[in-house]
Amino acid sequence: MRLIQGLALSMVRFALPIGNASFFARHSSTTRLCSTSSSSDDGGKSLCTPAFNSSLQHAAQAVLTSSFLLMEIAIAAFVIFVGSFIQSSIGFGLAIVAAPVLFFIDPLYVPAPITISALTLSVANAYSHWRSISFHGLRFAILGRIPGTISGGFLLLWINQQALALWLGISVLVAVGISMSNIVFKANGKSLFCAGFLSGFMGTSSSIGGPPMALVLQHQENDFIRANLAAFFVVSCLMSLVMLSSIGRFGMEHIVISLPLMPATLAGYWLAMRTMHKISHRNLRRFSLGLCAIAGVAATASYWF
Repeated sequence: MRLIQGLALSMVRFALPIGNASFFARHSSTTRLCSTSSSSDDGGKSLCTPAFNSSLQHAAQAVLTSSFLLMEIAIAAFVIFVGSFIQSSIGFGLAIVAAPVLFFIDPLYVPAPITISALTLSVANAYSHWRSISFHGLRFAILGRIPGTISGGFLLLWINQQALALWLGISVLVAVGISMSNIVFKANGKSLFCAGFLSGFMGTSSSIGGPPMALVLQHQENDFIRANLAAFFVVSCLMSLVMLSSIGRFGMEHIVISLPLMPATLAGYWLAMRTMHKISHRNLRRFSLGLCAIAGVAATASYWF
């Protein structure tokens, strides 16, 4: 996206060189902005001065920049909408779908703004399924989440943006592999603690923390999975945001760019609540994991290209 914007701005500079106002000369039927005055008081000089054309060029660049900014916001909101719909339907998937795409649009989206969207969505889902939440079982996962969150925060201090893209791609591919595996874990205190740790580590560093918990809970009832994943995500997202704030990776700029994502998050949730029983969860899961695998490969490849 940044490359496209740069090319477009270069085209503007080429199309609007200083002193060239032929575009306006062709498209003005009543008042020609660029003409040679025949009056004696201006000496026949061109009204299109270099300063005028320079201002015109800056104005065109501003319009292009605004257009591309709106395009980026629209794409980001659509991706969040799709991820929110998937997570509300199967219990997880917002960050897996959104993180690789939004990182390409602007690395600032990862991980804090996606975590804010996940928190908003998790509160809504937890409220909808609160009767199925098992607070007794979640305590082990939350305890494991604490050291995982700290470890993930320190990882962000250690790696640069290019390495973060590689780690993000690897996290997505690992998450897809875990989600597609036939590994069976018994949901006990030990497995929930380990899943909570891995979720905290991956969630804080890449915003993708759902698959470890989903793997442990995957053989439970659908409503139980949605309810307990949502309740866990509420706590885990708050932990991640606190950790990100302490290391300077969550501030006002992240809050501002996450604001346009909130309506998309709630819209995805709203649509999922009304179509949840009409769509095959198995096919939706396979389709979303396929898209995630492609995004994960692209994010990983971007480290070398």
